[in-house]
Amino acid sequence: MSWWWARATGAVAKRQDENAVTVDSSFPSVALVVGSTGIVGTSLLDILPLHDTPGGPWKVYAVSRRPLPCWSRPPSTSVTHLQLDLSDSAVVAEALAPLTDITHVFYAAWSNHPTEAKNREANSVMLRSVLSVVVANCPALVHVYLQTGRKHYVGPFNVIGKIPAHDPPYTEDMPRLDHPNFYYDQEDVLFDEVSRGRGDGVVSWSVHRPTTIFGFTARGAMNLVGSLCVYAAICRKEGAMLRWPGSRVAWESFSDSSDADLIAEHQIWAAVDPLSKNEAFVRLLLAGGGYTSLVPPRLREKATPIL
Repeated sequence: MSWWWARATGAVAKRQDENAVTVDSSFPSVALVVGSTGIVGTSLLDILPLHDTPGGPWKVYAVSRRPLPCWSRPPSTSVTHLQLDLSDSAVVAEALAPLTDITHVFYAAWSNHPTEAKNREANSVMLRSVLSVVVANCPALVHVYLQTGRKHYVGPFNVIGKIPAHDPPYTEDMPRLDHPNFYYDQEDVLFDEVSRGRGDGVVSWSVHRPTTIFGFTARGAMNLVGSLCVYAAICRKEGAMLRWPGSRVAWESFSDSSDADLIAEHQIWAAVDPLSKNEAFVRLLLAGGGYTSLVPPRLREKATPIL
Protein backbone atom coordinates (compact mmCIF):
# COMPACT_ATOMS: atom_id res chain seq x y z
CA MET A 1 0.00 0.00 0.00
CA SER A 2 1.91 3.01 -1.30
CA TRP A 3 -0.14 5.31 0.93
CA TRP A 4 1.73 4.08 4.00
CA TRP A 5 5.13 4.73 2.46
CA ALA A 6 4.23 8.17 1.14
CA ARG A 7 2.80 9.36 4.44
CA ALA A 8 5.90 8.64 6.56
CA THR A 9 5.31 10.43 9.88
CA GLY A 10 4.76 13.97 8.65
CA ALA A 11 0.99 14.35 8.87
CA VAL A 12 1.11 17.59 10.84
CA ALA A 13 3.57 19.16 8.41
CA LYS A 14 1.73 17.81 5.40
CA ARG A 15 -1.52 19.33 6.65
CA GLN A 16 -0.03 22.75 5.97
CA ASP A 17 0.23 21.90 2.28
CA GLU A 18 -3.04 23.37 1.04
CA ASN A 19 -2.87 21.26 -2.11
CA ALA A 20 -3.08 18.12 0.03
CA VAL A 21 -6.46 19.06 1.52
CA THR A 22 -9.48 17.95 -0.41
CA VAL A 23 -12.27 20.36 -1.28
CA ASP A 24 -14.44 17.70 -2.89
CA SER A 25 -18.11 18.31 -2.11
CA SER A 26 -19.03 14.60 -2.12
CA PHE A 27 -18.00 12.35 0.73
CA PRO A 28 -18.23 8.57 0.41
CA SER A 29 -16.97 8.28 4.01
CA VAL A 30 -18.07 10.31 7.03
CA ALA A 31 -16.08 9.94 10.26
CA LEU A 32 -17.06 10.74 13.82
CA VAL A 33 -13.78 11.27 15.69
CA VAL A 34 -14.44 11.17 19.44
CA GLY A 35 -11.58 12.56 21.49
CA SER A 36 -10.45 14.77 18.63
CA THR A 37 -8.10 16.98 20.68
CA GLY A 38 -6.19 14.04 22.13
CA ILE A 39 -2.92 12.74 20.71
CA VAL A 40 -4.40 10.20 18.30
CA GLY A 41 -7.51 12.28 17.66
CA THR A 42 -5.31 15.17 16.53
CA SER A 43 -3.51 12.88 14.08
CA LEU A 44 -6.82 11.55 12.75
CA LEU A 45 -7.96 15.11 12.07
CA ASP A 46 -4.71 15.76 10.23
CA ILE A 47 -4.81 12.61 8.12
CA LEU A 48 -8.47 11.91 7.30
CA PRO A 49 -9.03 15.06 5.16
CA LEU A 50 -5.93 14.47 3.02
CA HIS A 51 -6.63 13.77 -0.65
CA ASP A 52 -4.94 10.34 -0.70
CA THR A 53 -6.37 8.86 2.50
CA PRO A 54 -8.06 5.50 1.78
CA GLY A 55 -11.84 5.57 1.80
CA GLY A 56 -11.94 9.28 1.04
CA PRO A 57 -12.72 11.98 0.48
CA TRP A 58 -13.66 12.06 4.16
CA LYS A 59 -16.08 14.36 5.91
CA VAL A 60 -15.28 14.59 9.61
CA TYR A 61 -17.25 15.41 12.74
CA ALA A 62 -14.71 16.11 15.51
CA VAL A 63 -15.92 15.74 19.10
CA SER A 64 -14.08 16.97 22.18
CA ARG A 65 -14.99 18.02 25.70
CA ARG A 66 -12.98 21.21 25.59
CA PRO A 67 -13.04 23.88 22.87
CA LEU A 68 -10.35 24.05 20.24
CA PRO A 69 -7.43 26.33 21.16
CA CYS A 70 -7.99 29.92 20.06
CA TRP A 71 -4.92 29.72 17.81
CA SER A 72 -6.03 26.49 16.18
CA ARG A 73 -7.58 26.32 12.74
CA PRO A 74 -9.57 23.42 11.31
CA PRO A 75 -7.32 21.18 9.21
CA SER A 76 -9.90 21.24 6.42
CA THR A 77 -13.24 22.74 5.50
CA SER A 78 -14.56 19.16 5.65
CA VAL A 79 -14.07 19.08 9.45
CA THR A 80 -16.86 20.22 11.80
CA HIS A 81 -16.05 20.55 15.51
CA LEU A 82 -18.57 19.65 18.22
CA GLN A 83 -17.89 20.48 21.87
CA LEU A 84 -19.63 17.84 23.99
CA ASP A 85 -19.49 16.47 27.52
CA LEU A 86 -19.79 12.74 26.82
CA SER A 87 -20.81 12.04 30.41
CA ASP A 88 -24.16 13.76 29.75
CA SER A 89 -26.09 11.24 27.67
CA ALA A 90 -28.96 13.63 26.96
CA VAL A 91 -26.63 16.29 25.56
CA VAL A 92 -24.81 13.71 23.45
CA ALA A 93 -28.07 12.36 22.05
CA GLU A 94 -29.31 15.84 21.15
CA ALA A 95 -26.05 16.73 19.38
CA LEU A 96 -25.43 13.46 17.52
CA ALA A 97 -28.96 12.44 16.54
CA PRO A 98 -29.06 14.81 13.52
CA LEU A 99 -25.75 13.40 12.17
CA THR A 100 -27.32 10.54 10.27
CA ASP A 101 -24.63 10.35 7.56
CA ILE A 102 -21.85 8.89 9.75
CA THR A 103 -20.18 5.83 8.21
CA HIS A 104 -17.25 5.30 10.62
CA VAL A 105 -16.73 5.97 14.33
CA PHE A 106 -13.19 6.51 15.66
CA TYR A 107 -13.43 6.45 19.45
CA ALA A 108 -10.24 7.63 21.18
CA ALA A 109 -11.68 9.46 24.21
CA TRP A 110 -10.67 8.79 27.80
CA SER A 111 -11.68 10.18 31.18
CA ASN A 112 -9.34 9.71 34.15
CA HIS A 113 -10.63 9.27 37.71
CA PRO A 114 -9.09 8.48 41.12
CA THR A 115 -10.34 4.89 41.31
CA GLU A 116 -10.73 2.10 38.78
CA ALA A 117 -14.37 1.69 39.81
CA LYS A 118 -15.04 5.29 38.77
CA ASN A 119 -12.98 4.83 35.60
CA ARG A 120 -15.10 1.83 34.68
CA GLU A 121 -18.37 3.65 35.29
CA ALA A 122 -17.47 6.94 33.61
CA ASN A 123 -15.79 5.55 30.50
CA SER A 124 -18.51 2.99 29.89
CA VAL A 125 -21.18 5.69 30.11
CA MET A 126 -19.27 7.89 27.66
CA LEU A 127 -18.86 5.18 25.04
CA ARG A 128 -22.43 3.93 25.36
CA SER A 129 -23.84 7.45 25.10
CA VAL A 130 -22.16 7.79 21.70
CA LEU A 131 -22.81 4.35 20.25
CA SER A 132 -26.41 4.07 21.40
CA VAL A 133 -27.22 7.12 19.26
CA VAL A 134 -24.97 6.57 16.24
CA VAL A 135 -25.58 2.85 15.71
CA ALA A 136 -29.35 3.33 15.82
CA ASN A 137 -29.56 6.54 13.76
CA CYS A 138 -26.93 6.10 11.04
CA PRO A 139 -28.07 3.64 8.34
CA ALA A 140 -24.78 3.94 6.44
CA LEU A 141 -22.62 3.07 9.48
CA VAL A 142 -20.18 0.27 8.64
CA HIS A 143 -17.38 0.34 11.24
CA VAL A 144 -16.69 1.33 14.85
CA TYR A 145 -13.10 1.62 16.07
CA LEU A 146 -12.19 1.60 19.78
CA GLN A 147 -8.80 2.57 21.17
CA THR A 148 -7.72 1.00 24.45
CA GLY A 149 -4.10 0.20 25.34
CA ARG A 150 -1.48 -1.92 27.02
CA LYS A 151 -3.28 -1.95 30.36
CA HIS A 152 -5.42 -4.62 28.71
CA TYR A 153 -2.46 -6.96 29.43
CA VAL A 154 -0.94 -5.56 32.64
CA GLY A 155 -3.93 -4.11 34.51
CA PRO A 156 -4.81 -0.59 35.72
CA PHE A 157 -2.06 1.75 36.90
CA ASN A 158 -2.67 1.09 40.60
CA VAL A 159 -2.20 -2.68 40.34
CA ILE A 160 0.59 -2.98 37.76
CA GLY A 161 3.15 -5.39 39.20
CA LYS A 162 0.81 -6.38 42.01
CA ILE A 163 -1.43 -8.87 40.19
CA PRO A 164 -0.67 -11.81 37.89
CA ALA A 165 -0.31 -10.42 34.38
CA HIS A 166 0.74 -11.56 30.93
CA ASP A 167 4.38 -11.63 29.90
CA PRO A 168 5.34 -9.86 26.67
CA PRO A 169 5.19 -10.10 23.76
CA TYR A 170 1.44 -9.55 23.98
CA THR A 171 -0.93 -11.12 21.48
CA GLU A 172 -4.53 -10.42 20.61
CA ASP A 173 -5.83 -13.78 21.77
CA MET A 174 -4.51 -13.55 25.34
CA PRO A 175 -7.37 -13.87 27.87
CA ARG A 176 -8.44 -10.97 30.04
CA LEU A 177 -6.82 -10.63 33.44
CA ASP A 178 -8.78 -11.65 36.51
CA HIS A 179 -9.12 -8.05 37.66
CA PRO A 180 -11.58 -5.23 36.86
CA ASN A 181 -10.41 -3.03 33.99
CA PHE A 182 -12.31 -0.25 32.25
CA TYR A 183 -10.87 -1.39 28.92
CA TYR A 184 -12.77 -4.66 29.31
CA ASP A 185 -15.96 -2.76 30.09
CA GLN A 186 -15.50 -0.60 27.01
CA GLU A 187 -15.09 -3.67 24.83
CA ASP A 188 -18.27 -5.15 26.27
CA VAL A 189 -20.15 -1.92 25.54
CA LEU A 190 -18.80 -1.94 21.99
CA PHE A 191 -19.85 -5.53 21.32
CA ASP A 192 -23.24 -5.02 22.95
CA GLU A 193 -24.14 -1.80 21.14
CA VAL A 194 -23.00 -3.01 17.71
CA SER A 195 -24.92 -6.29 17.98
CA ARG A 196 -27.98 -4.93 19.75
CA GLY A 197 -28.29 -1.75 17.72
CA ARG A 198 -28.36 -3.35 14.28
CA GLY A 199 -27.99 -7.09 14.63
CA ASP A 200 -27.52 -7.51 10.88
CA GLY A 201 -23.76 -7.98 10.88
CA VAL A 202 -23.25 -4.96 8.64
CA VAL A 203 -21.50 -2.88 11.30
CA SER A 204 -18.02 -4.20 12.08
CA TRP A 205 -15.63 -3.23 14.85
CA SER A 206 -11.92 -3.16 15.63
CA VAL A 207 -10.09 -2.70 18.92
CA HIS A 208 -6.58 -1.18 18.94
CA ARG A 209 -4.20 -1.48 21.90
CA PRO A 210 -1.18 0.81 21.40
CA THR A 211 1.65 1.22 23.86
CA THR A 212 2.78 4.57 25.29
CA ILE A 213 1.86 7.12 22.63
CA PHE A 214 4.20 9.79 21.33
CA GLY A 215 2.64 12.62 19.34
CA PHE A 216 1.53 16.24 19.35
CA THR A 217 -1.48 17.83 20.93
CA ALA A 218 -1.95 20.98 22.98
CA ARG A 219 -5.02 19.59 24.73
CA GLY A 220 -4.09 16.01 25.63
CA ALA A 221 -3.46 14.91 29.22
CA MET A 222 -1.12 12.14 28.02
CA ASN A 223 1.25 14.20 25.86
CA LEU A 224 4.48 12.82 27.32
CA VAL A 225 6.80 14.19 24.64
CA GLY A 226 5.28 17.67 24.89
CA SER A 227 5.75 17.68 28.67
CA LEU A 228 9.41 16.67 28.35
CA CYS A 229 9.98 19.39 25.73
CA VAL A 230 8.49 22.08 27.98
CA TYR A 231 10.63 20.88 30.88
CA ALA A 232 13.77 20.94 28.69
CA ALA A 233 12.95 24.44 27.43
CA ILE A 234 12.54 25.71 31.01
CA CYS A 235 15.86 24.14 32.04
CA ARG A 236 17.60 25.79 29.10
CA LYS A 237 16.07 29.17 29.86
CA GLU A 238 17.01 28.97 33.54
CA GLY A 239 20.44 27.48 32.91
CA ALA A 240 19.52 24.48 35.03
CA MET A 241 20.70 20.92 34.53
CA LEU A 242 18.26 18.73 32.60
CA ARG A 243 17.55 15.78 34.86
CA TRP A 244 15.51 12.68 34.10
CA PRO A 245 12.09 13.34 35.69
CA GLY A 246 11.10 9.67 35.95
CA SER A 247 12.17 6.73 38.08
CA ARG A 248 15.48 4.87 38.06
CA VAL A 249 13.71 1.76 36.78
CA ALA A 250 12.34 3.69 33.80
CA TRP A 251 15.77 5.18 33.09
CA GLU A 252 17.56 1.84 33.10
CA SER A 253 14.93 -0.29 31.38
CA PHE A 254 13.85 -0.76 27.78
CA SER A 255 10.62 0.97 26.75
CA ASP A 256 8.63 0.86 23.54
CA SER A 257 6.27 3.47 22.20
CA SER A 258 3.64 4.08 19.53
CA ASP A 259 3.66 6.99 17.10
CA ALA A 260 0.33 8.84 16.97
CA ASP A 261 0.36 9.38 13.19
CA LEU A 262 1.01 5.69 12.53
CA ILE A 263 -1.67 4.66 15.02
CA ALA A 264 -4.16 6.86 13.18
CA GLU A 265 -3.14 5.36 9.83
CA HIS A 266 -3.49 1.87 11.26
CA GLN A 267 -6.99 2.72 12.46
CA ILE A 268 -7.97 4.03 9.02
CA TRP A 269 -6.60 0.86 7.42
CA ALA A 270 -8.67 -1.26 9.81
CA ALA A 271 -11.75 0.82 9.05
CA VAL A 272 -11.59 0.29 5.29
CA ASP A 273 -9.89 -3.10 4.78
CA PRO A 274 -12.38 -6.02 4.77
CA LEU A 275 -9.84 -8.42 6.28
CA SER A 276 -9.48 -6.35 9.43
CA LYS A 277 -13.08 -6.50 10.56
CA ASN A 278 -14.09 -7.69 14.03
CA GLU A 279 -10.51 -8.05 15.25
CA ALA A 280 -8.31 -6.69 18.01
CA PHE A 281 -4.81 -5.40 17.26
CA VAL A 282 -1.86 -4.94 19.54
CA ARG A 283 1.13 -3.34 17.93
CA LEU A 284 4.39 -1.51 18.32
CA LEU A 285 4.66 1.55 16.10
CA LEU A 286 7.85 3.56 15.98
CA ALA A 287 8.39 7.04 14.62
CA GLY A 288 10.91 7.19 11.82
CA GLY A 289 9.34 4.69 9.48
CA GLY A 290 9.71 1.29 11.09
CA TYR A 291 7.18 -0.74 13.00
CA THR A 292 5.68 -4.17 13.42
CA SER A 293 2.01 -5.06 13.51
CA LEU A 294 0.90 -8.16 15.33
CA VAL A 295 -2.05 -9.42 13.32
CA PRO A 296 -4.56 -11.98 14.63
CA PRO A 297 -3.74 -15.56 13.56
CA ARG A 298 -6.54 -15.93 11.01
CA LEU A 299 -5.28 -12.82 9.17
CA ARG A 300 -1.55 -13.45 9.15
CA GLU A 301 -1.63 -15.33 5.86
CA LYS A 302 -4.35 -13.27 4.16
CA ALA A 303 -4.10 -9.66 5.23
CA THR A 304 -2.74 -7.03 2.88
CA PRO A 305 0.69 -5.98 4.18
CA ILE A 306 0.55 -2.62 5.91
CA LEU A 307 4.08 -1.73 4.87
